[in-house]
Formats: sequence, C-alpha cells, structure tokens
Amino acid sequence: TDDVIIPNDNIEGTDADEGLEAVHVRMSDDKAWCNDDGAELTIDFGETVEVCAIETRGYNDEGSDRYTTSFSLQFAGDDSIFSDYQEDSTPRVRQQI
Repeated sequence: TDDVIIPNDNIEGTDADEGLEAVHVRMSDDKAWCNDDGAELTIDFGETVEVCAIETRGYNDEGSDRYTTSFSLQFAGDDSIFSDYQEDSTPRVRQQI
C-alpha cells in the first residue's frame, strides 16, 4: 500500500544501469531498478517495521526482458550490522525456476 512513504534518500542500490537507479524500485514507477547479479538494494524504513511480503516484477528494456530470478533478505537495526533472514536456522533464499 501507499500508507508508508519512503524518501528517495532512504533507497540505495549498487550496480544500477543509467536511468534505472534504485529509486525506481517502487512498483508504481514506470521504470525499474536494473542491475547485474550480486547487486544490493538497501531500503531504510526509518523505524522498525514488519515486512509481510516482497513483490518483484520484470521490466522490458528496449525488447530485452529483465527480471529477478532469486534474492536473499537481510535486516539490521540501528547498529547497521546486517543479519540474514532465516527459517529453521538456515538463510532463506527465494528462487523461482
């Protein structure tokens, strides 16, 4: 929902293609955040929040379909020390085959 507005300054990403920077990660944006394998996206919510779902979508860039095939999730508190999201003591990686 649009109940929470995250300022552009709170969204950072690595390895973004020109014109497709991390601020375009929002589902409502007509562009997308496009990058290479191993890129990282960081979103600072500004407070502790419960994330219930993560949604991804593809992007057609001049006839070249681009989409997420897998991702992992990490979280951090005010100390900025990141930890893997885990299920049953195992880091959880979302993969679509």
